[in-house]
Amino acid sequence: MRNRILYIGLCITHIMLATNGLLPFGVSCIIAIVVATSTWKFVQLDKSVWIHLLIIAVYLINGYKIVNIALLICGATILIYSTVMQRRLMIQTLNPNMDMQLKQFNETFQMVRKERHDYLKHVAAIQYLLENEQFEEAKSYMANLLDNYEVTNLSIRGELGAIASVLHANYKQARTENIAINYQLDVPVSQLPIESSQLVVLVGNILENAVDACSEWQRESGEQGFVELSLQKRCGLYLLSCRNSTLTLEKDIADQLFLTSGISTKAHHTGLGTTIIQEIVYKHHGFLDFTAEKNTFSITCKIPSVV
Repeated sequence: MRNRILYIGLCITHIMLATNGLLPFGVSCIIAIVVATSTWKFVQLDKSVWIHLLIIAVYLINGYKIVNIALLICGATILIYSTVMQRRLMIQTLNPNMDMQLKQFNETFQMVRKERHDYLKHVAAIQYLLENEQFEEAKSYMANLLDNYEVTNLSIRGELGAIASVLHANYKQARTENIAINYQLDVPVSQLPIESSQLVVLVGNILENAVDACSEWQRESGEQGFVELSLQKRCGLYLLSCRNSTLTLEKDIADQLFLTSGISTKAHHTGLGTTIIQEIVYKHHGFLDFTAEKNTFSITCKIPSVV
């Protein structure tokens, strides 16, 4: 909301400056307010700098009037403050995520190390049961062992360490909350043409948002929710998709979810995750599609395999 107010303030200041001297002051104020309130939904703050620069040129054309200079200083001050605060908010959000990712990586490494260490012990236990013709016990032991290995295998198969840790941590979190989570990865996520640090942030935000929304839906509905993450490669495009259970989203929230950093479906939350997802996808010349129908939210990131 603060970003929206700043945007409206900038629009009003800019248009008043641009029209000052050409139109009566009262008329220019009315035009400024109407234009600002009708266009803020369609202008992304990170691209609005170009609008500011364009209108500054209009100021210069209008001449060096005292009122123009004073309002220009006011507008520039608001713009600088808005930019600094947005960057500060981004840093505050990313730093805790980096600490969490390091913790997840260490946990995954220790888990794989432990499973390798215990492998021969499990083989010896199964051999003992078979030698003593305890076939049912051996079968049950093997089934339980395979279930545990499957959880790990789904997360780390063919993945780089950092990506594997994010996949495993969110899989484990979902299972802890009794969420039906499933990964359908035709190719490893690590193959996406995105640098590892950005890929960790992208996948981490997608899965965290999905698990959080699903968990909230479970608490409200009393039913088991689901999270499905898939990755396919089709016609030169990587299709990274995620579907999850969710509470019904209001239309105005759904429309702005990936456009404005202040929009969030969670209380007491800065709402940066969805904006970061969009920025990473667009930075790598991709496309972002999302739908919110009834109690299912779907997001698809289309990333070109060759840029």
